[in-house]
Amino acid sequence: YPSIKFHGIEISEKRSKLAKIITKETPAKDSITIHCSAGEDFDYSFLTDEDMVFISVDVNENKIVEQVIKTSGAQIYSCAPYKSSYVNGIFT
Repeated sequence: YPSIKFHGIEISEKRSKLAKIITKETPAKDSITIHCSAGEDFDYSFLTDEDMVFISVDVNENKIVEQVIKTSGAQIYSCAPYKSSYVNGIFT
């Protein structure tokens, strides 16, 4: 989906730099922006109710959900297969 803009948020500076290097060599290089930040500290204010935030299983989901709700209107999805939100889709 070349018309869709993706944003990856990675807390580790080392992994963030690596993701940028890898992404730069793919056809998606103009569609993906990698941000080095903790998800619970990230400013999601550029996202609207037409956007989606997918939350990984290996992060503090509750703090990120709070931050997304506080700073944007984006829809939130959990990528945790053991959570009902994965099956039902959206938190709203």
